[in-house]
Amino acid sequence: MTEGHVRQLLRLAIVIAVVMPALLGFWAVGAYVRGWDVVESARASAACVMAELAVCILAPLFLDHPPAARQRGFVVFWFCISAFFNATWQIPLILFRSTITTAPHTPANLLRFIAWWGYGFADSHYGRVSPWMISEELWWLLAILLSVAGLVLLRRGREIRAFLLLGVAGALEAYNATLYIVENALVDRFSNIAAGSMVSLVLYWGFNLLWPAAALVACVYSFRFVLAAAES
Repeated sequence: MTEGHVRQLLRLAIVIAVVMPALLGFWAVGAYVRGWDVVESARASAACVMAELAVCILAPLFLDHPPAARQRGFVVFWFCISAFFNATWQIPLILFRSTITTAPHTPANLLRFIAWWGYGFADSHYGRVSPWMISEELWWLLAILLSVAGLVLLRRGREIRAFLLLGVAGALEAYNATLYIVENALVDRFSNIAAGSMVSLVLYWGFNLLWPAAALVACVYSFRFVLAAAES
């Protein structure tokens, strides 16, 4: 990728880093100052974050670069974002689950926990941090470790091994996220989705379709680069 391409991807990362806290802060402060409903404010904040993430994750595919460069940029950007969220959202939710899940649903606590409550109020597995949710996230962590190793190798110029690891990581992520939906359907009958909340449905299907789809695309592109490098 050219330096200009890398700068574009960095700008997308900055947009996420700046806009996401601003969206969460807007709903948290609104509930604290204006008395908005805590649960609905948390869900609304998650929906806003989901929309922003979807735009930013897909954006590398529409930058003004040759197709191969766009695909490469998407792969790198996706795995960076995936690792970032694992480190800042999923792992803290597991490590501090007692504090996050048992805190009273007050506006003051919303200021502290809105990042986790938003989706947790939509999906009870994440709302109570169930053993099934923890097992799923540990599988995702394995994929993250492989992707980080792949990104390091890619930076060192070892492209075949790098994209091979990234392809496997993408396949693991796609399988993991899809298995979560299958379990919810066959075992839970989707009872984990908050009843009577359209926003919860949007959050559940939005996140749980975006994640495996992005991972699968990254997987396919990565294996294509492996084949291209092997043939050259």
